[in-house]
Amino acid sequence: MPCTSGSTIMRSCCFPAASTGCLMRSTSCTRKCARSRTTGCRKSCGASMRHWCGRKITKRTCLRVIASGGTTTRPARWTKAIRLPWTGGLAYRIILMPPRPSLVVSLALRKKNHTTHREWRNCALRKDEAGRACARRTSSKGTTTGCTIMSVSARNVATPGGRAIYGSVADKMRCVKRICCWAALWFGISSKLTTARKEKWNAEIAIRSTDFEVHRNWLAITHSLPLSRWYYEKTSEWTLDYPPFFAYFEWLLSHVAKSFDPRMLDVKNLNYASEQTIVFQRFSVIVTDVIYALGVRRCLRALSVGNANPARSVLIGGALLLGNAGLLMVDHIHFQYNGFLFGVLLLSIGALLENRPLQSALLFAVLLNLKHIFMYVAPVYVVYLLRFYCLRDFTVGRAFVKLIKLATIVLGVCLLSFGPLYQHIPQVLSRLFPFKRGLTHAYWAPNFWALYNTADKVLAVATGKTTKASSTGGLVQTFDHTVLPSITPTVTFALTGLAMIPVLLKLWSLKATTSNVSLSRSFVRAIVLCGCTSFLFGWHVHEKAILMVLIPLTLLAIANPNDARWTVFLGVVAHYSLFPLLFKPELTLVKICLHVLYTAVSVLLLKLVHRAAFFRTVEFLYLAGFPVLCVYETVVHEAIGLGDRLPFLPLLLTSVYCALGVLYFWVAYQASFLSSGGEMVADKKKAK
Repeated sequence: MPCTSGSTIMRSCCFPAASTGCLMRSTSCTRKCARSRTTGCRKSCGASMRHWCGRKITKRTCLRVIASGGTTTRPARWTKAIRLPWTGGLAYRIILMPPRPSLVVSLALRKKNHTTHREWRNCALRKDEAGRACARRTSSKGTTTGCTIMSVSARNVATPGGRAIYGSVADKMRCVKRICCWAALWFGISSKLTTARKEKWNAEIAIRSTDFEVHRNWLAITHSLPLSRWYYEKTSEWTLDYPPFFAYFEWLLSHVAKSFDPRMLDVKNLNYASEQTIVFQRFSVIVTDVIYALGVRRCLRALSVGNANPARSVLIGGALLLGNAGLLMVDHIHFQYNGFLFGVLLLSIGALLENRPLQSALLFAVLLNLKHIFMYVAPVYVVYLLRFYCLRDFTVGRAFVKLIKLATIVLGVCLLSFGPLYQHIPQVLSRLFPFKRGLTHAYWAPNFWALYNTADKVLAVATGKTTKASSTGGLVQTFDHTVLPSITPTVTFALTGLAMIPVLLKLWSLKATTSNVSLSRSFVRAIVLCGCTSFLFGWHVHEKAILMVLIPLTLLAIANPNDARWTVFLGVVAHYSLFPLLFKPELTLVKICLHVLYTAVSVLLLKLVHRAAFFRTVEFLYLAGFPVLCVYETVVHEAIGLGDRLPFLPLLLTSVYCALGVLYFWVAYQASFLSSGGEMVADKKKAK
């Protein structure tokens, strides 16, 4: 039975007409349903779109809905999305596309290998003899069928040009969204929950770490001792050495922790790690990472203004930031709350990018009272707020009022933080700035001082001198160099300040009339460079501080190919430099797979955005050395019998090789920033 006027044809089956809302059927449609042994191919007035041929459509079926450009309202059931069984519940919605002479409206429900239905190649809306809007279908043979009258509003127009959407931008964007969502889910949720799950294998493998006991001890100190004794308690060697706001944060967590296992809150219960304690501490990191996710979202939205496709930028940038391999290793395998702290930093950056300087200053002041290491980037905030907030519309009176507002916010936050401890401020400061800990950490962070220490050792061996002390053998110690001059804290502070001056002067010299987008990106680049400067030349730097450079840099990777290139380069170096944190043999495969997987996803997603080669030849050759270094450290070093004679050599090689990469990045990125007018230009040289 042929389809009635007003119905749409899908292969041999009739589809509900917009005018009646009824589902018709033909003889061939009945035969098709009989072959597939399904029921429901029946006439049913008011049936919804999902009821065709007994809800049975093969994967090779292609449906096109032809609609007019009229204003008649569609029946409510026509507004529903079509859900097909092989898509896992994914909804395909009607997409209206404007042609040049007429309107073409097409909805392609298509799977791979579909090449038929040529008779539906060209579908255009015209006027029939009565002047009504109708659709004339032209086959590949040039014949034209009758006019089918439709009544569907033309709205939600997308992708101009009138082309069918097979492999269109809409399809590609749908693929991008699904890739990004799955990447964020895999990196940002699944890996985190895995580390928090109750495991059958020995908990000592990955769940326990030095910092795990550090934070458990801080929970005990803040819960069981009065405020006046927090910064004096030293039963454990892991004394409280974070600013007061973080101590208050631990105090809040302790009130939740006591419902899990009160014994974890005993100061004298050292190295305590029950299953309840492990679950609580692991999930406390996961829950507080919500702040990090909010900061990522805020920054990416602000930086995506002006992009051709801001939704794609937010999706891809979110996948790279939420799934950052360094945060997974440091927070969710090792153990710390860096995600929470970086979330506050990103919220502060996002507020400044949204032109809310007072809110940004408030959040950054809070951050400094949570972890004082973020003083590394404080000069960037000072210069930017003075130049582009206080002095942007310069009058002495208004500038002074704005300066008073900023000072009031910062001093108010510090008063709330240190006020309850005003009688113990000298003791608090002695814990926050322990200069007796020496120039480098037990594991040398990959910075300039790692190269300096290595040069001193090489010169000592070459001249036959004996080193005065082991620079890798202790936690808290001073270290005197043998041949080269010994370095004091004053030297590191002076060197760090001098190295920051060119970046700060460049930021100050930007014109106030520069676009907000350009100023925002220059501000973030200045944070990256000042953070990297402090990492390279600072006193007693931890290897984890490299994330302070990498995370802000990743914010810029979507908008600029040069930033994307350096994000991938520094990501490889930074994540490998964190390997010594996961030093147990059982974690070797875990950290290698995590690094390789994240790097591969980063390259694929950024290649999707920037259709250009990333690395110059020298950079490609340098990165190719990491697999060789990894094989030597994990296999060759022990195999040739150097494990007992030179146990420090793998750590030394990691520090030195990664330090070369960080130093190269700092020099090249700073040269690019200083030579540009605020916006970096992609490198035109030969790349790999």
